[in-house]
Amino acid sequence: MIELLNSKKQVLASFDNFEEAFEFIQKIALYQFTNEEFLDEYVSFYQRKWSFMIYDHKVFSEIHSKISKKSLTKAEKIALERNLGFIEVYFGIPTEVYQFPVTPEFDIAALKKKWCLAYCKAHRYTLKDIEEKRLNLLSCIRRFI
Repeated sequence: MIELLNSKKQVLASFDNFEEAFEFIQKIALYQFTNEEFLDEYVSFYQRKWSFMIYDHKVFSEIHSKISKKSLTKAEKIALERNLGFIEVYFGIPTEVYQFPVTPEFDIAALKKKWCLAYCKAHRYTLKDIEEKRLNLLSCIRRFI
């Protein structure tokens, strides 16, 4: 169980797994909800860009079929040449994009987690893994038994 907490440590939402938490946070970032329950008064969504986009090869190649090959980034060229999917991530700064061709060994889950945690930190949220905390407590108790 994972909980999303606001800056006052109030639970805003609960999730069965990290993927659900990622999808929820991504929706907040993408659609910039203005629901006061989810917005922190100290952060303006409109001043920063947070995005995590995953493209399969077909969609990615269709998007780039109309773009000059000269303007492609190194990561874009690799994805197109090797028929790979593609990930484009913004961590809050509109001028800094991180791009990754999706190879079989690429750890998408780890990148999602890093993005989510960075988003939460920037927006004064906390992601709390209840199960991990419980397991850590159990291991501490077992050491003393």
